[in-house]
Amino acid sequence: MDEKTPKERLEQELRFLKESLEAEVIGKEEFEKGKERIEKKLKEIDSKEGNDGGKIDYSPEPIDGVQEKSDAGPAKADNSESLVIKEQNKIKLKVIRDESQEHSEERRPEVHEQESNANEPKEEKGKNRLFKYFLAFILVVAVLAFAYYLIDSNKPVAGETEREMDQAGQQTQKSQKINVIILNARKECFNCDTKRILDILTGWFGPISAAEVDYGSVKGQELSKSLNIKLLPAYILDSNITTTQSFEKYSKLFLKKGDLYMLADDAAASTFYLQREPIPNKLDLFVIGNDAASSKAEANLREFLENFKGVQFQIYHSNDSFTKDLGIKSFPTFLVNNRIRFSGIQPAETIKTNFCSINKIEGCEKELSKSLV
Repeated sequence: MDEKTPKERLEQELRFLKESLEAEVIGKEEFEKGKERIEKKLKEIDSKEGNDGGKIDYSPEPIDGVQEKSDAGPAKADNSESLVIKEQNKIKLKVIRDESQEHSEERRPEVHEQESNANEPKEEKGKNRLFKYFLAFILVVAVLAFAYYLIDSNKPVAGETEREMDQAGQQTQKSQKINVIILNARKECFNCDTKRILDILTGWFGPISAAEVDYGSVKGQELSKSLNIKLLPAYILDSNITTTQSFEKYSKLFLKKGDLYMLADDAAASTFYLQREPIPNKLDLFVIGNDAASSKAEANLREFLENFKGVQFQIYHSNDSFTKDLGIKSFPTFLVNNRIRFSGIQPAETIKTNFCSINKIEGCEKELSKSLV
């Protein structure tokens, strides 16, 4: 088998080292050390080729799986080097001397014996080395991926910083209690629940202390007159609200009433017209012309009107003066007994339930359609 010279093997090893660096299998420091070692040996070979007319006696580092043993006695302490050449299962010895000792000393050969696994093909050795580099590359990639995962897991989720700031703001607000008075008509209004708005206020300003006052009580009458309240529920907050960090953000939603701050009717989702006279068995619908939602609301209302013939019913449009007087801006909207409003496209059963909650008339025991048409 045609074997390569030591110089060719070293040059091949240097090329492989460079390819490993470019593939990032090895680091720059490891590459420089290997390169320095190979180049040093190449210089030694070039130096000897110049002195001995091209005759080189250089043994490269043992390849994995191949070992060399010496069966002969110790050689003389000279600069002689030996090259083992395998030829047809026999081992020949070639001794090369330095020019300075060529005529003064006799050649004394050193016999080396290679182990049986020296017959392993070079291609197989190369594959083993490539496989080791491949495993090292996979390990590096795995370490980098794990490191990236750890770094990425510590990044704040989108909006997390803002939530933390809001929570920090709420912590500072705990020492400043916000008092809220709710003027309401819970006994007469089927649509005057306050839980949702109180939850919103808590989210804005932190813990609050809420007290509900009936509009028919003495205190309720005084509040409604002094603050000119027209819709219920009305949410009245004390001046401590101005010391909170969130007040500037939501200040446009409040009306200043002396030292108090009242949540605007639209923001409060108020539904009960305090200053309007009640008219029993009356139902009004407020719509916008050529509007799909308004048309659908009329279609679902039809079943209710067919079952309640005695109901006083009337339709108003968005540009009617009555609609503007009531301050209705959302369509479709229903008004029951000239006092309580509710909005949206509603099935016939929901319209009946709301109407019958404050009107005791024949037909309220019927069950109407619960789904929209």
